Amino acid sequence: MSLRTVSFVVLALLGGLVLLGSLASAGLAYRGDFPIAGVSIADVAAGREAVLLGLRGARGTAAAWSAAWAAGTGTPLVLLVVALVALLLDVRRLTAPR
Repeated sequence: MSLRTVSFVVLALLGGLVLLGSLASAGLAYRGDFPIAGVSIADVAAGREAVLLGLRGARGTAAAWSAAWAAGTGTPLVLLVVALVALLLDVRRLTAPR
């Protein structure tokens, strides 16, 4: 096997692992209760919905950039797909009456 083939395989595996990690992070951002400095985001927000949404959005944005990096350093299609998935995960909040 040539060095070029080995390099391609290693980069593909690394990209796949980073993509899986970023998708797991996005799922946790919009569906889970992750800690910030050992304190859950529900405790940090303390009942303030806007704070909770901001914390979730920040983690979701980081996950989106991670997925874009894994797929080729900013591929627009990946950014679009991750943004659409994030919006679909949060569709209840977007369609709720104010």
